[in-house]
Amino acid sequence: MPCLLTCLWYFCPPAVFSDSSRKERNNMLQNILTGLLNTLQPMNLLFSLLGLSVGTLFGALPGFSATMAVAVMVPFSYVMEPQAALLMLSGVYCGGVYGGSIPAILVGIPGTPASAPTAMEGHALTVRGEAGTALGLCTFSSALGGFWSAVALLLCAPLLAAIAMKVGAPESVMIALFGLSVVSMLSEGNMAKGLLICFLSLLVGTMGQDPLEGYPRFTFGNPALISGLSTVPVMIGIYSIPQVFHMLLEKESSSLPFAHIGSMHLHIHDLLSNTSNFIRSILIGIGIGIVPAAGPDVAAFVSYNEAKKASNVRSYLEMEVLRELSLPNQPTMPLPAVL
Repeated sequence: MPCLLTCLWYFCPPAVFSDSSRKERNNMLQNILTGLLNTLQPMNLLFSLLGLSVGTLFGALPGFSATMAVAVMVPFSYVMEPQAALLMLSGVYCGGVYGGSIPAILVGIPGTPASAPTAMEGHALTVRGEAGTALGLCTFSSALGGFWSAVALLLCAPLLAAIAMKVGAPESVMIALFGLSVVSMLSEGNMAKGLLICFLSLLVGTMGQDPLEGYPRFTFGNPALISGLSTVPVMIGIYSIPQVFHMLLEKESSSLPFAHIGSMHLHIHDLLSNTSNFIRSILIGIGIGIVPAAGPDVAAFVSYNEAKKASNVRSYLEMEVLRELSLPNQPTMPLPAVL
């Protein structure tokens, strides 16, 4: 592993280190190797796995986000060594983002906003009794995306930080417009419906206290709405309430194969046939992860939209569902949390 890191470091594009001397590069490489050795310590690995388990548990509970999980675990880090605390909190965040895909696949309710595209396709496999395949592909995709985003951060941190610092108000407006356009593109065949959803989302986002003047907007005299509406409760309501009504109206809802998860083992053919999709998703996740305030939510929807555009089959056959399920989970380990 140290030899691999050394080769990647010295054969990286020179533009990344244009502002660093060779001595500084050597110092940074030494720090990276030192951090790697500290990470491989048994106690540090134990705390990292503990944080990953706790984060996955929080993410699997609808209403709890990765940020909430980190906030809950921060007090425990005060009595820990700095390296162990950092690894534990990193594991909590990554596990929280990944854990949101579990309820999205099993019950069709995303645990986190980034898991919404997974709920669209993953729950279809659960209904067909292939929840294990969906969970296995989701786990592999999340691990692959997290690994390559960490490699990108390791090798290109100076360049990525310089790009992120140049994002100002005009760029933020363009990012917001880009997000709205992604919503409209996802509403294929019904552009008016997509634009209506964008308008209603913007209207809901204006609820609460005005950040400039402090005047309450659209609170209807209810003090509970002064702080506005959080993203996670709104997402849970949007996805869970229709699912509840569907289960009440569906006569055969009791026979849904929720209890038969099945094997999580994947066939090598399923992975090799989606190599181009994995690469595209990783690049999307890294590119959007550089942008401040974008995060895994935007990256997941953009990746899902690109998967639908690349698909030549409109009806979701098994392989198409598998392919599109793998893409939203690629960019769920984003860069801006570190940058």
